[in-house]
Amino acid sequence: MKSIVVFMLGRTRAFVDKLNDSSCDFPSLFSVLRPILTDLSIVRRPDEPITFRCNICDGVNTGTLDGLTREDPSCTHCGSSVRLRSIIQMLTTELFGRSLSISEIRPAHKEIIGLGLSCVDAYALPLARRLGYTNTFYHREPRLDITRIDESMEGTLDFLISTDVFEHIDLPVSRAFANARKLLKPDGVLIFSVPFSHPGEPGVPAVEHFPHLHDYSVEDVGGQFRLKNTTCTGEVEIFDKLIFHGGPGSTLEMRLFSEASLFSELQNAGFAEVEIYGGSDLSHGIHWANKWSVPMVARAGKRSDAAYPRIRKTRRFAMKHPQPTLSVRLIRRIVRKILTGP
Repeated sequence: MKSIVVFMLGRTRAFVDKLNDSSCDFPSLFSVLRPILTDLSIVRRPDEPITFRCNICDGVNTGTLDGLTREDPSCTHCGSSVRLRSIIQMLTTELFGRSLSISEIRPAHKEIIGLGLSCVDAYALPLARRLGYTNTFYHREPRLDITRIDESMEGTLDFLISTDVFEHIDLPVSRAFANARKLLKPDGVLIFSVPFSHPGEPGVPAVEHFPHLHDYSVEDVGGQFRLKNTTCTGEVEIFDKLIFHGGPGSTLEMRLFSEASLFSELQNAGFAEVEIYGGSDLSHGIHWANKWSVPMVARAGKRSDAAYPRIRKTRRFAMKHPQPTLSVRLIRRIVRKILTGP
Protein backbone atom coordinates (compact mmCIF):
# COMPACT_ATOMS: atom_id res chain seq x y z
CA MET A 1 0.00 0.00 0.00
CA LYS A 2 2.83 2.40 0.86
CA SER A 3 4.44 1.90 -2.54
CA ILE A 4 1.12 2.62 -4.30
CA VAL A 5 0.68 5.85 -2.30
CA VAL A 6 4.24 6.97 -3.15
CA PHE A 7 3.63 6.15 -6.84
CA MET A 8 0.41 8.18 -6.94
CA LEU A 9 2.00 11.09 -5.08
CA GLY A 10 4.78 11.17 -7.66
CA ARG A 11 2.25 11.43 -10.46
CA THR A 12 0.29 14.09 -8.57
CA ARG A 13 3.46 16.13 -8.03
CA ALA A 14 4.14 16.09 -11.79
CA PHE A 15 0.58 17.34 -12.33
CA VAL A 16 1.00 20.15 -9.79
CA ASP A 17 4.27 21.18 -11.43
CA LYS A 18 2.42 21.46 -14.73
CA LEU A 19 -0.26 23.59 -13.09
CA ASN A 20 2.39 26.07 -11.97
CA ASP A 21 3.82 26.33 -15.49
CA SER A 22 2.36 29.53 -16.98
CA SER A 23 2.91 28.30 -20.55
CA CYS A 24 0.99 25.07 -19.94
CA ASP A 25 -1.85 24.31 -22.36
CA PHE A 26 -4.65 21.80 -21.90
CA PRO A 27 -3.20 18.95 -24.05
CA SER A 28 0.11 18.92 -22.17
CA LEU A 29 -1.71 19.24 -18.84
CA PHE A 30 -4.01 16.33 -19.67
CA SER A 31 -1.04 14.18 -20.74
CA VAL A 32 0.09 14.31 -17.09
CA LEU A 33 -3.41 14.08 -15.64
CA ARG A 34 -4.51 11.13 -17.79
CA PRO A 35 -2.48 8.42 -15.96
CA ILE A 36 -3.97 9.59 -12.65
CA LEU A 37 -7.50 9.42 -14.05
CA THR A 38 -6.78 6.00 -15.54
CA ASP A 39 -5.64 4.69 -12.13
CA LEU A 40 -8.89 6.00 -10.66
CA SER A 41 -10.94 4.37 -13.47
CA ILE A 42 -12.17 7.78 -14.68
CA VAL A 43 -10.71 7.29 -18.18
CA ARG A 44 -12.25 4.51 -20.27
CA ARG A 45 -10.24 1.35 -20.94
CA PRO A 46 -9.33 0.68 -24.60
CA ASP A 47 -11.11 -2.70 -24.51
CA GLU A 48 -14.27 -1.36 -22.89
CA PRO A 49 -17.41 -2.18 -24.95
CA ILE A 50 -19.21 0.78 -26.51
CA THR A 51 -22.36 1.26 -28.55
CA PHE A 52 -22.75 4.14 -31.00
CA ARG A 53 -25.09 5.38 -33.70
CA CYS A 54 -23.35 6.35 -36.94
CA ASN A 55 -23.99 10.03 -37.74
CA ILE A 56 -23.85 9.25 -41.48
CA CYS A 57 -26.26 6.32 -41.90
CA ASP A 58 -27.88 6.08 -38.42
CA GLY A 59 -26.76 2.47 -38.09
CA VAL A 60 -26.28 1.22 -34.52
CA ASN A 61 -22.90 -0.43 -33.87
CA THR A 62 -21.17 -2.17 -30.99
CA GLY A 63 -17.41 -2.46 -30.53
CA THR A 64 -14.55 -1.34 -28.32
CA LEU A 65 -12.75 1.96 -27.91
CA ASP A 66 -9.55 0.66 -29.50
CA GLY A 67 -11.58 -0.36 -32.56
CA LEU A 68 -12.24 3.31 -33.32
CA THR A 69 -9.29 4.22 -35.55
CA ARG A 70 -8.85 7.00 -38.08
CA GLU A 71 -9.13 4.92 -41.24
CA ASP A 72 -10.46 1.45 -40.41
CA PRO A 73 -14.18 1.01 -41.16
CA SER A 74 -16.02 0.87 -37.84
CA CYS A 75 -19.63 1.27 -38.95
CA THR A 76 -20.85 -2.13 -40.08
CA HIS A 77 -23.66 -0.53 -42.09
CA CYS A 78 -22.03 2.16 -44.29
CA GLY A 79 -18.35 1.32 -43.69
CA SER A 80 -17.50 4.77 -42.33
CA SER A 81 -14.36 5.40 -40.29
CA VAL A 82 -13.78 7.80 -37.41
CA ARG A 83 -12.38 10.36 -39.86
CA LEU A 84 -15.50 10.36 -42.02
CA ARG A 85 -17.86 10.60 -39.05
CA SER A 86 -15.77 13.43 -37.61
CA ILE A 87 -16.39 15.42 -40.82
CA ILE A 88 -20.13 15.36 -40.07
CA GLN A 89 -19.47 16.08 -36.39
CA MET A 90 -17.46 19.20 -37.24
CA LEU A 91 -19.83 20.41 -39.95
CA THR A 92 -22.98 20.14 -37.85
CA THR A 93 -21.31 21.62 -34.77
CA GLU A 94 -20.08 24.62 -36.77
CA LEU A 95 -23.39 25.17 -38.57
CA PHE A 96 -25.92 24.29 -35.86
CA GLY A 97 -24.02 24.47 -32.57
CA ARG A 98 -24.11 20.75 -31.72
CA SER A 99 -23.06 17.39 -33.11
CA LEU A 100 -25.88 15.94 -35.22
CA SER A 101 -26.38 13.03 -37.56
CA ILE A 102 -27.19 13.93 -41.17
CA SER A 103 -30.78 12.74 -40.70
CA GLU A 104 -31.20 15.20 -37.81
CA ILE A 105 -30.66 18.19 -40.12
CA ARG A 106 -34.39 18.92 -40.26
CA PRO A 107 -35.85 20.71 -42.06
CA ALA A 108 -33.47 20.78 -45.02
CA HIS A 109 -31.41 23.97 -45.26
CA LYS A 110 -30.78 24.47 -48.96
CA GLU A 111 -29.84 28.09 -48.27
CA ILE A 112 -26.61 26.89 -46.59
CA ILE A 113 -24.20 26.58 -49.51
CA GLY A 114 -21.15 24.33 -49.51
CA LEU A 115 -18.79 22.32 -51.69
CA GLY A 116 -16.86 19.11 -51.16
CA LEU A 117 -13.51 18.21 -52.72
CA SER A 118 -13.84 14.59 -53.93
CA CYS A 119 -15.81 13.52 -50.86
CA VAL A 120 -17.03 9.94 -50.48
CA ASP A 121 -20.59 9.13 -51.52
CA ALA A 122 -21.38 7.72 -48.07
CA TYR A 123 -21.92 11.21 -46.68
CA ALA A 124 -21.87 13.34 -49.88
CA LEU A 125 -25.16 11.97 -51.19
CA PRO A 126 -27.26 12.38 -48.01
CA LEU A 127 -25.69 15.80 -47.32
CA ALA A 128 -26.81 17.01 -50.75
CA ARG A 129 -30.39 16.23 -49.74
CA ARG A 130 -30.17 18.26 -46.52
CA LEU A 131 -27.98 21.25 -47.45
CA GLY A 132 -27.12 23.29 -50.52
CA TYR A 133 -24.11 21.04 -50.98
CA THR A 134 -22.35 19.93 -54.15
CA ASN A 135 -19.53 17.40 -54.28
CA THR A 136 -16.84 18.35 -56.83
CA PHE A 137 -13.99 16.48 -58.49
CA TYR A 138 -10.64 17.23 -60.10
CA HIS A 139 -10.95 14.89 -63.09
CA ARG A 140 -14.69 14.96 -63.88
CA GLU A 141 -17.81 17.06 -63.55
CA PRO A 142 -18.81 18.84 -61.43
CA ARG A 143 -15.19 19.95 -61.66
CA LEU A 144 -13.18 22.14 -59.28
CA ASP A 145 -9.42 22.64 -59.20
CA ILE A 146 -8.74 24.22 -55.80
CA THR A 147 -5.46 25.65 -57.13
CA ARG A 148 -7.30 27.55 -59.91
CA ILE A 149 -10.70 28.89 -58.93
CA ASP A 150 -12.94 31.22 -60.90
CA GLU A 151 -13.21 34.71 -59.41
CA SER A 152 -17.01 34.50 -59.61
CA MET A 153 -16.93 31.78 -56.92
CA GLU A 154 -15.12 33.88 -54.34
CA GLY A 155 -17.07 34.62 -51.16
CA THR A 156 -19.99 32.33 -52.08
CA LEU A 157 -19.66 29.38 -49.67
CA ASP A 158 -20.84 28.85 -46.11
CA PHE A 159 -18.62 25.77 -45.87
CA LEU A 160 -16.00 23.81 -47.78
CA ILE A 161 -15.15 20.17 -47.02
CA SER A 162 -11.69 18.82 -47.82
CA THR A 163 -10.67 15.53 -46.24
CA ASP A 164 -7.23 14.10 -47.04
CA VAL A 165 -6.80 16.05 -50.29
CA PHE A 166 -4.17 18.73 -49.70
CA GLU A 167 -1.32 16.26 -49.18
CA HIS A 168 -1.73 15.31 -52.87
CA ILE A 169 -1.70 18.83 -54.36
CA ASP A 170 1.26 19.99 -56.47
CA LEU A 171 3.57 22.75 -55.29
CA PRO A 172 2.98 25.42 -54.20
CA VAL A 173 0.29 24.09 -51.90
CA SER A 174 -0.13 27.57 -50.36
CA ARG A 175 -2.34 28.65 -53.28
CA ALA A 176 -4.81 25.87 -52.41
CA PHE A 177 -5.09 27.16 -48.83
CA ALA A 178 -5.48 30.73 -50.12
CA ASN A 179 -8.22 29.72 -52.56
CA ALA A 180 -10.06 27.76 -49.88
CA ARG A 181 -10.26 30.98 -47.87
CA LYS A 182 -11.32 33.01 -50.92
CA LEU A 183 -14.25 30.68 -51.61
CA LEU A 184 -15.74 31.26 -48.15
CA LYS A 185 -18.07 33.96 -46.94
CA PRO A 186 -16.77 36.14 -44.07
CA ASP A 187 -18.31 33.71 -41.55
CA GLY A 188 -17.64 30.54 -43.57
CA VAL A 189 -15.79 27.44 -42.35
CA LEU A 190 -13.31 24.99 -43.85
CA ILE A 191 -13.94 21.43 -42.64
CA PHE A 192 -10.50 19.95 -43.10
CA SER A 193 -8.28 16.93 -42.58
CA VAL A 194 -4.87 15.75 -43.76
CA PRO A 195 -2.35 13.34 -42.29
CA PHE A 196 0.03 15.36 -40.11
CA SER A 197 2.88 14.72 -37.67
CA HIS A 198 4.37 16.35 -34.56
CA PRO A 199 1.15 17.45 -32.81
CA GLY A 200 1.71 20.24 -30.31
CA GLU A 201 5.30 20.88 -31.43
CA PRO A 202 5.89 24.42 -32.71
CA GLY A 203 8.24 25.25 -35.56
CA VAL A 204 8.34 21.80 -37.21
CA PRO A 205 8.13 22.18 -41.03
CA ALA A 206 6.24 20.02 -43.49
CA VAL A 207 8.23 17.34 -45.33
CA GLU A 208 8.04 17.88 -49.09
CA HIS A 209 8.81 14.61 -50.86
CA PHE A 210 9.59 16.41 -54.14
CA PRO A 211 10.75 19.93 -53.20
CA HIS A 212 11.82 20.93 -56.75
CA LEU A 213 8.80 19.55 -58.57
CA HIS A 214 8.28 21.25 -61.95
CA ASP A 215 7.73 19.03 -65.02
CA TYR A 216 7.10 15.48 -63.88
CA SER A 217 5.51 12.17 -64.74
CA VAL A 218 4.85 8.95 -62.82
CA GLU A 219 6.05 5.86 -64.70
CA ASP A 220 5.49 2.14 -64.21
CA VAL A 221 8.89 0.50 -64.69
CA GLY A 222 8.75 -3.27 -64.40
CA GLY A 223 5.85 -3.16 -61.99
CA GLN A 224 7.48 -0.48 -59.83
CA PHE A 225 6.32 3.13 -59.93
CA ARG A 226 8.80 5.98 -60.06
CA LEU A 227 8.55 9.73 -60.50
CA LYS A 228 10.67 11.49 -63.11
CA ASN A 229 11.00 15.26 -62.60
CA THR A 230 12.74 17.93 -64.61
CA THR A 231 13.40 20.93 -62.38
CA CYS A 232 13.05 24.52 -63.54
CA THR A 233 16.84 24.59 -64.06
CA GLY A 234 16.74 21.50 -66.30
CA GLU A 235 18.06 18.97 -63.79
CA VAL A 236 16.48 15.50 -64.05
CA GLU A 237 15.47 13.79 -60.80
CA ILE A 238 14.29 10.21 -60.32
CA PHE A 239 12.33 9.18 -57.22
CA ASP A 240 11.30 5.67 -56.26
CA LYS A 241 9.72 4.41 -53.03
CA LEU A 242 6.65 6.51 -53.77
CA ILE A 243 3.77 6.67 -51.30
CA PHE A 244 0.30 6.20 -52.75
CA HIS A 245 -3.04 6.52 -50.99
CA GLY A 246 -5.70 4.12 -52.18
CA GLY A 247 -3.28 1.56 -53.64
CA PRO A 248 -0.19 1.59 -55.90
CA GLY A 249 -0.37 4.02 -58.82
CA SER A 250 -3.49 5.80 -57.54
CA THR A 251 -3.11 9.06 -55.59
CA LEU A 252 0.47 10.15 -54.93
CA GLU A 253 1.42 11.66 -51.58
CA MET A 254 3.38 14.88 -52.22
CA ARG A 255 4.12 15.82 -48.61
CA LEU A 256 3.61 15.11 -44.94
CA PHE A 257 2.38 18.15 -43.07
CA SER A 258 3.26 18.91 -39.47
CA GLU A 259 0.69 20.47 -37.17
CA ALA A 260 2.73 23.68 -37.05
CA SER A 261 2.99 23.88 -40.83
CA LEU A 262 -0.79 23.54 -41.15
CA PHE A 263 -1.38 26.35 -38.68
CA SER A 264 1.08 28.51 -40.60
CA GLU A 265 -0.54 27.79 -43.98
CA LEU A 266 -4.04 28.50 -42.66
CA GLN A 267 -3.00 31.69 -40.92
CA ASN A 268 -1.15 32.95 -44.00
CA ALA A 269 -4.23 32.19 -46.11
CA GLY A 270 -6.26 34.58 -43.95
CA PHE A 271 -8.19 32.28 -41.63
CA ALA A 272 -9.02 33.85 -38.27
CA GLU A 273 -9.30 30.72 -36.12
CA VAL A 274 -8.17 27.11 -36.27
CA GLU A 275 -9.59 24.42 -33.99
CA ILE A 276 -8.54 20.78 -33.82
CA TYR A 277 -11.45 18.51 -32.96
CA GLY A 278 -9.48 16.10 -30.81
CA GLY A 279 -12.20 15.34 -28.28
CA SER A 280 -14.47 12.30 -28.19
CA ASP A 281 -18.05 12.04 -29.42
CA LEU A 282 -18.64 8.43 -28.43
CA SER A 283 -22.37 8.55 -29.12
CA HIS A 284 -21.38 8.85 -32.79
CA GLY A 285 -18.37 6.53 -32.60
CA ILE A 286 -15.71 9.27 -32.66
CA HIS A 287 -12.58 8.92 -30.52
CA TRP A 288 -8.99 10.04 -31.04
CA ALA A 289 -6.52 7.94 -29.07
CA ASN A 290 -3.64 9.62 -30.93
CA LYS A 291 -3.35 13.35 -31.57
CA TRP A 292 -1.70 13.22 -34.97
CA SER A 293 -3.76 13.62 -38.17
CA VAL A 294 -6.84 14.76 -36.25
CA PRO A 295 -9.40 16.73 -38.33
CA MET A 296 -9.79 20.45 -37.81
CA VAL A 297 -11.90 23.47 -38.61
CA ALA A 298 -10.54 26.74 -40.00
CA ARG A 299 -12.90 29.69 -39.63
CA ALA A 300 -12.85 32.70 -41.90
CA GLY A 301 -14.04 34.90 -39.02
CA LYS A 302 -14.05 34.66 -35.25
CA ARG A 303 -17.07 33.20 -33.53
CA SER A 304 -18.36 34.01 -30.06
CA ASP A 305 -18.99 31.45 -27.33
CA ALA A 306 -22.48 32.88 -26.84
CA ALA A 307 -23.48 32.12 -30.43
CA TYR A 308 -21.90 28.65 -30.50
CA PRO A 309 -22.01 27.26 -26.93
CA ARG A 310 -21.10 23.68 -27.87
CA ILE A 311 -17.87 24.57 -29.68
CA ARG A 312 -15.94 24.83 -26.42
CA LYS A 313 -16.41 21.08 -25.87
CA THR A 314 -13.83 20.38 -28.57
CA ARG A 315 -10.08 20.64 -28.19
CA ARG A 316 -8.84 24.11 -29.08
CA PHE A 317 -5.44 25.30 -30.26
CA ALA A 318 -4.31 28.88 -30.77
CA MET A 319 -2.14 29.39 -33.81
CA LYS A 320 0.59 31.20 -31.87
CA HIS A 321 1.45 32.37 -28.36
CA PRO A 322 -1.24 30.27 -26.63
CA GLN A 323 -2.56 31.51 -23.29
CA PRO A 324 -4.00 29.23 -20.59
CA THR A 325 -7.51 28.23 -21.67
CA LEU A 326 -10.60 28.25 -19.50
CA SER A 327 -10.21 24.47 -19.04
CA VAL A 328 -6.66 24.87 -17.71
CA ARG A 329 -7.61 27.75 -15.40
CA LEU A 330 -10.58 25.81 -14.02
CA ILE A 331 -8.50 22.69 -13.31
CA ARG A 332 -5.84 24.83 -11.62
CA ARG A 333 -8.46 26.43 -9.39
CA ILE A 334 -10.00 23.09 -8.39
CA VAL A 335 -6.70 21.35 -7.65
CA ARG A 336 -5.29 24.31 -5.68
CA LYS A 337 -8.49 24.37 -3.63
CA ILE A 338 -8.04 20.68 -2.83
CA LEU A 339 -4.36 21.11 -1.96
CA THR A 340 -4.74 24.23 0.19
CA GLY A 341 -8.02 23.30 1.86
CA PRO A 342 -10.95 25.63 2.66
